[in-house]
Amino acid sequence: MRPKAKTSLTAPRPRRWRRRLLIATPIVLALYALVGFFGMPWALQRWAVPAANDTLNGTLAVNQFRCNPFSLSLTAEGVSLHDTAHAKILGIDRFYGNLQASSLIRRGWVFRAIELDRPFVSVELLDNGRLNLAGLAKPADPTAPQTVKPAPAAPHNGAPPAWPRLRVGRFAVTDAHLIFADQFIAAQPFHFEINPLTFTIPKLDTLADHENPHRLHAVADDGAEFDWEGTVFLNPLTSDGRLILKGVDLSRFQPYVGRFSQLHLTQGTLALDVTYGLAPADAAPRVGIDLKSLTLKGLRVEQDDASVVDGLNFSLDGLAVDAVAHTATLQRVALTDAALHVIRLADGTLPLVNAVAVNTNNNQASVPAPPVGPPQQTTPQTTTSTSAPAPPDPTDPTTPTPAAETPPAPWTPIVDGIDRIVNDLLEAWNVQVTAVAIERTALRFTDASTPTPADVRLHNITLNAGPIHSSQGYAVPFTASLAQTTTDNTPFE
Repeated sequence: MRPKAKTSLTAPRPRRWRRRLLIATPIVLALYALVGFFGMPWALQRWAVPAANDTLNGTLAVNQFRCNPFSLSLTAEGVSLHDTAHAKILGIDRFYGNLQASSLIRRGWVFRAIELDRPFVSVELLDNGRLNLAGLAKPADPTAPQTVKPAPAAPHNGAPPAWPRLRVGRFAVTDAHLIFADQFIAAQPFHFEINPLTFTIPKLDTLADHENPHRLHAVADDGAEFDWEGTVFLNPLTSDGRLILKGVDLSRFQPYVGRFSQLHLTQGTLALDVTYGLAPADAAPRVGIDLKSLTLKGLRVEQDDASVVDGLNFSLDGLAVDAVAHTATLQRVALTDAALHVIRLADGTLPLVNAVAVNTNNNQASVPAPPVGPPQQTTPQTTTSTSAPAPPDPTDPTTPTPAAETPPAPWTPIVDGIDRIVNDLLEAWNVQVTAVAIERTALRFTDASTPTPADVRLHNITLNAGPIHSSQGYAVPFTASLAQTTTDNTPFE
């Protein structure tokens, strides 16, 4: 009789593990999908939003969260934040963020894309001088126990810490709506809107050697256009670019003019085209401006419903400034087609001079009055000499440990660089102006202080000056011509 073969007890074990793995894998994936697709949006809506509202003086609401656990993306729709007066301050129609798994190995946040569709921001300077955004966060509870966090260690070379690593493959803002209102500085409430604002940053990275190209286009509610294109390095802060403004209505800013004068800016448009280079925190700081053109057209200024300046056109071309080398060159500055009217009252005062005086009655902090009555007598205090206190004993456990010195913030070099540049601006400059021109300008001078009121009218005023050099003591060579109209309307030159 043939003996039976012995059965191995370990042979089926690998097959059992493979079978368990095949069964567990789809179950884990299903649970991961359920938690990601359904559990995460529910948790954000159920806990995250109420937790945020507990720290805010307002109401945060989100219509819908959507998560994709396989692409690590989060979408939030209908985000809005209202203050305690139920005024909308912040909002986003759609936020989309796509986090990359490489964030785990790159020691920083890496996003494939961040998109903001139709974001809304309303910034208001209240009548008490505070921004509405500053009051959103609730103050800390003074009765709550405070935990002292150890300060981060400064780098061994003494340099400030770098900015946190952030890398975004595509950062896009579409149809943003920005509102700024001022009830404090301006004489009357000021309101300004930018809608829409659209820009895309193809690659955003906080690494020092990464060039972040930007292109931005914005349109204000009055039709003014704002275009900027350039590059930004974040470590350290360095930026080069070009800025173009078109059709800026200066009369919109009359509330600020009225805050500091009695003049009324009723008309005028501004256009600007400038390139710049900025590196305040670099080892060799540089600040350069190349103003290709700046124009003011149709400027009209009134005082007491009477025109002071009318039809003024001003242009400035070819201004190059190097704040580090202290050089400034200007090709041409011109004033044309202006009608100026200067009035002298019967008491000899010039209203125009008084109009530009600073108005100190609006929104100024009140200064406490000095105390009334005789000064109070103070009792002299006698002091007794004591010996100098003994130095603290480091072995004594009751001796307080000195607090660690807080390392400088990442923006410290930027502030220090700007401070150096501002101090350099006070030094001597090498200035050169090629040409100054006044063309087709009229001046009317009315004087009521004379026994017989005078009315002098000059027109076709033309002046050409230059070149002007600081090295020559700002001597101004010029030629001028004008025509005057007499009382019988007979002109002569």
